Amino acid sequence: MVRKQEGKTEAVIGNDAETNVNHRAAVLGIHAGAIVEVVLFLTAGLLLDLFVFDGNRFWDVKPHPFWIVVIMTGVRYGTAEGLTAAVASTAALLIGNWPQQSIDQGWYDHLLGIWSRPLMWLSGAVFLGVLRARQVSRTRSLIQEIAERDEKLKKINKSHGQVSRQKEALEELVADPLDTAIELYNTAREVEKMDSVKVMASAMDLTKTILNPAKASIYLLVDDVLQAGMQEGWSEEDKYLNSFRSNSGLFTEVVGRQRFLNTTRPEDERVLAGQGVMAGPLINRNTGEVSGMLKIERIPFLDPDSSTVKSFEILCEWLGALLSNARNYREGRTNPLGESRLMTQRMYQRHVEFLRSLSGRLNFEVSVVRIQLGQPHRLSLKKRRRAATILAEVVNISLRQTDYAFDYLERGWSYEILLPGNNLEGAYFVVDKVKSHFGRRLEEELPDVQFAISAEKLA
Repeated sequence: MVRKQEGKTEAVIGNDAETNVNHRAAVLGIHAGAIVEVVLFLTAGLLLDLFVFDGNRFWDVKPHPFWIVVIMTGVRYGTAEGLTAAVASTAALLIGNWPQQSIDQGWYDHLLGIWSRPLMWLSGAVFLGVLRARQVSRTRSLIQEIAERDEKLKKINKSHGQVSRQKEALEELVADPLDTAIELYNTAREVEKMDSVKVMASAMDLTKTILNPAKASIYLLVDDVLQAGMQEGWSEEDKYLNSFRSNSGLFTEVVGRQRFLNTTRPEDERVLAGQGVMAGPLINRNTGEVSGMLKIERIPFLDPDSSTVKSFEILCEWLGALLSNARNYREGRTNPLGESRLMTQRMYQRHVEFLRSLSGRLNFEVSVVRIQLGQPHRLSLKKRRRAATILAEVVNISLRQTDYAFDYLERGWSYEILLPGNNLEGAYFVVDKVKSHFGRRLEEELPDVQFAISAEKLA
C-alpha cells in the first residue's frame, strides 16, 4: 500500500514538473518551449492567411484564431507565458496591418475596434494564468499532503515494527525467567535425590542454569589442594590451572578467608590473575566446611554486575551445602559388605596405605582395577547419569567379598577396585568380568558411550 502510494506521488510530481517552468530552459523567466510554440503557431497562421486566405490577418474572423495560442499557452504554462502569447498575437495582428479609420467612425470607436481583441487576449491570459496558478498550487499542496502522509505511514510502519520487536523482546523476558525457573526447579529437585557420584555434574548444570557462563569450572578440596573436578567450555588454548595449592593467593583467599572474588574489585582482579572473573568457596554455612571452589572464567558480559555477583554467592553456598551433604552420605557408606559395596575416595587413601603396609608384612600382592568413562562431559546429563548407574551396578555384582570398590569422583566418573591377595593375573580376570558385563549393558542401553578399564600392581 505504501509503495503504491509512493508510486502515485512520484507520478504526480512528474506531471507537475512537465507543466512548470524549467529555469534552465527559460528566457527572462518565460518557458522557452512556450516561446517556440507561440512563434511556430503565429508563423503558420500568418503564412496560411497570406497564401490561402485574404491576407488581412483574419481580421473579420470571430472568434479570432489567435485565441487558440493564447488559451493553450495560458492553460499549459501559466500567466507569464499566456501574456507573452497575447502580446505576440497582438503584434502579429497589428504590425503591418493597422486598420484605417473610416469617415463615419469616431476616434474612440476606431481605437476600441483595434484594441478590443488584444485587451481580451491579455485579460484572458491573466484569467487563465490565475486559474492555472491555483491549479498548480493545489496540485503541489496535494503532492505535499500525500508526501507527508507517506512519511507518516512510514513512521507508523516503523513504529509498528519497533513495537512488535519490543513486544517479542518482552515476551522473551517474561518467558526466559519462567523457563529458567522451571529448569532450575527440576534440576534442584533431582540434585537432592542424587548420590554423591552425580552431584558434580548436577552442580555444573545448576551453574549453567543460573549464571549461563561461557566457561566455568568446579574445584574440589583434596588434601589441601583445589583440584579441578569438572570444566565447562574450556578449550586447548586456555591456560587455566587444574589445581591450586595452599600457598597460592587464590587458595588463601577462597578457602582460607572464605572470600568471594570478582574482577570488579581491583584487589580481587590481582588475586584472580587472569584465571577467571569470579571465584568463591563452596561452603556449607551451617558447618563452615569448604568442599571446593566454583570459578567462572567467562560470562556473556565483560564484567559481572551486582545481581550476577549475588547470584554467584548464593549458588556457591547452595552447591557447598549439596557437596557437604553428599560427602556426609558418601562417608557413611563404609561397609564393604553392605548393600552398595562402594566406598568413598577419602577412604581410598587409608585403605591403600593399610594394604601396602600389611602386604609388606605378610608378603601378599595387591592389585588395582580402574574403570573410567570415556569423555563423560560430552554426553547429555541423562546419559551420564544412566552410565554411572550401570557402572555402579556392574561394579557391585563383580566384587568378591574381599575386594574394595571406591567411586573415585576426583578422577571424574571413575571407579577403582582394590584386590588384596591378587596378582595381575587375578586382576585381569576381574577386568574381563567387569568389561563383559559393563560392555553388554552399554551396548543394550547406551551404545555411544565408551569406557576404558585397566589393571596394575599396587604392592
